[in-house]
Amino acid sequence: MELLRHRLTVLIGAVLVLGASVLIASLGSHHAAKTPTAANQTADPTDAPPAASGWRWAVAHPGYHLGEYGNRWNVSALTPRDVPAGAGVLASMRPVQGVRADLLYAQKSCVGVQLMHGPRKLLCPPNAPVVLIANAHMVAGQGKPFYSFYLLGVVRSDVTKVTVDTPGERYVDATSGVRVVKQMPPQVVYTSGGPGPWGSLQLTTGQPKHWLSIVTVYGLHGKLATLRLEPARAGEYTFCPGATGNACS
Repeated sequence: MELLRHRLTVLIGAVLVLGASVLIASLGSHHAAKTPTAANQTADPTDAPPAASGWRWAVAHPGYHLGEYGNRWNVSALTPRDVPAGAGVLASMRPVQGVRADLLYAQKSCVGVQLMHGPRKLLCPPNAPVVLIANAHMVAGQGKPFYSFYLLGVVRSDVTKVTVDTPGERYVDATSGVRVVKQMPPQVVYTSGGPGPWGSLQLTTGQPKHWLSIVTVYGLHGKLATLRLEPARAGEYTFCPGATGNACS
């Protein structure tokens, strides 16, 4: 029961902090690609396909741009202060209100990473199949701290599935009529043709142990990369699961 309360604490905390701020949470499956234009206020904002070849998208200007689709996609309440000039927003979240949003964006042939603080970083292109932003923070639990991740990411064209395994996370299974505490299985956070616009993904995790989540990336012929997300302290981090570890450089 205590573990269930911990799980609920993290979920409630995520709702209170993020609210509706995760860009990809409210958008459904993408359809046929449409080249976005600032003047197009009526087209479906879910027409946002993932990358078509490596880290290149089939549309001329990938990502969402302020003013498009009547800003119906902009649940993170992004402003020009949040978005680099000419960039298309692939995914965003605002963990702390009043502070610059976390952002993954397309700019020319690059994928950009923006954290709440510090300089932006351009990966031209990323040397990994996935680029992730991880916000590691602590939530008050029942007498002890609870360790939570907000994860935001975007994938390369050859990625078919991404899973996140958080070994310390638990849930209560009551399907048999008896409440049984079990370890949370690996969560599938991305699949080809899934709902994440522009090939994006998101997840909130929580556990009563130190931060640890294991990201595994799959392609058509099997595993592409695995990376342990295990920061030593609270903060924001960029992770690029590659064949030999974190390949964000």
